[in-house]
Amino acid sequence: EDKSKDLQEVTKKIEETQNQLFETQEKGTTLKQAVKKTDGLISQINLNIKSSEIKIDKLNLELENLSLSKKNKEDKILGKRTEIEELLRQIMKKSNESTLRLILESKSISKSILDSRSIEYMSRSLASEVDDLESLRKGLSDQIEEAAEKKGSLEGEKTNLKAKKNIAEDEKNNKQYVLNTTKNLEKLYQSQLKELE
Repeated sequence: EDKSKDLQEVTKKIEETQNQLFETQEKGTTLKQAVKKTDGLISQINLNIKSSEIKIDKLNLELENLSLSKKNKEDKILGKRTEIEELLRQIMKKSNESTLRLILESKSISKSILDSRSIEYMSRSLASEVDDLESLRKGLSDQIEEAAEKKGSLEGEKTNLKAKKNIAEDEKNNKQYVLNTTKNLEKLYQSQLKELE
């Protein structure tokens, strides 16, 4: 009777352990599906990481181009300032000479009229150069704003990249943890089953 009772207990334990082993093996099948899903997620995250790296490279190139263009505009502004200064000097020199004096000193009236018209022409040139200078300054200001926006985008993308890498690492660690835990449970149930048999 004791042996029969012992046999029933052992048989019950064998069945329980077999059931646990079977459940673990079923979980293993489900686990394989979960691992595939996790691998797919990790692959997608890796593609997102690659996308972020490309965006960062693109933003860096755009910033470099903006920097070169900014330097070019600054050089043009400097050149325009020099041209404007020279035009102002010439206008001041010519305007200091009165029209009457120009007529008296000139050998002909036509030369004095030409000198008078050259002052007028220089004044118009000056106005045109000032407009060009203002346009260059506006363009430079726009480029500085665009560069600031791109730098902000670049920093955001770098933060994004770091977060994606952290998520990928967490997913890999979770996958490894689940695999190790399941393998350990299966080994434990198999060893218990062997002990009971």
